[in-house]
Amino acid sequence: SLDEECQACSVWIDQLSKQDPCAHIGVISNKGISSDRKIRNELEKKLDPAAILQLGTLQSAVNHANSGMPIIKTAVIADAVLLLGFCFDIQKSENVCRILQSNYLVAAEEEQEARLQMELFMRRFASSEYSLSELNRHLGNEKKPFYAPILSNALLQYRSHFRANSQPKTTNEWAAFIEESLQELGWPGAYLTDAEKDTVRQWHELVEQLASSGIYLGQVQFQSILTKIKLLCRDTLQKHPTNNTAQVSLLTPNEAIGLNFDYIWFVGFDNNNWPTPVTPSPFVPLPFFPSLRRLRQLQPCARAPLRRAHPPSRRIQS
Repeated sequence: SLDEECQACSVWIDQLSKQDPCAHIGVISNKGISSDRKIRNELEKKLDPAAILQLGTLQSAVNHANSGMPIIKTAVIADAVLLLGFCFDIQKSENVCRILQSNYLVAAEEEQEARLQMELFMRRFASSEYSLSELNRHLGNEKKPFYAPILSNALLQYRSHFRANSQPKTTNEWAAFIEESLQELGWPGAYLTDAEKDTVRQWHELVEQLASSGIYLGQVQFQSILTKIKLLCRDTLQKHPTNNTAQVSLLTPNEAIGLNFDYIWFVGFDNNNWPTPVTPSPFVPLPFFPSLRRLRQLQPCARAPLRRAHPPSRRIQS
């Protein structure tokens, strides 16, 4: 099983690290995000038993290209996606409360107390949905403790900007609208950690990717763009900083291309999942796959029983 192999791999690495402290050990996994997290936890538990108490404050004992967490689960990106949806009047109350608490918006520090008072006012009614028109009316009331004119004006300008540009547009035009609107709302704020800055860079790359897809999608409604962005954010994993002192690197086959290792363990590989079966897109004409027939002819070979294991090359070839 995968659990048994992970334990065997961690014992092997523990022995190697003691025998050769300067060796670079590669663990190549093809099992997916959840399994990679399980493998990484098993390795770190063996290599650094105190890691469980560090709560992410120290560098990991195992290098890996990403944290295994989709960027949409990070606070800075989750707030950006929520904000973009605030062009529509009716919102979930929990989303409105989250935005009121957000540190990634305009005047988050200056209006912190007023926004907290607004959230407390909302929670008294315990409604599942809330109108942004009502929210703006309350935030703009000078006589109330939840008076927050900067946020009120920013949200009002965003909704006005959207109404003036709500007709179908190309993805390139929507991408420009998104970046401009978030900037007007003060996102992502002035005080970001290094990890958050890296995640925001990933967001900008994602928006550029969305903009370049216009040749396939044509003109679309903003709701479709929001759906596409959410999907991209769920599929994009947060990058993980590299620890140059870590002896072990846990990578996928693609991430390992061109890297050198003194020792390699291919975890989770078998004749059922490697190589990946050929699955051409049904929307791409067959002439674009000149070698498809040859690949299909070779595919049964991957399902043949593995009779013996050959020592792997120390350099992963592309």
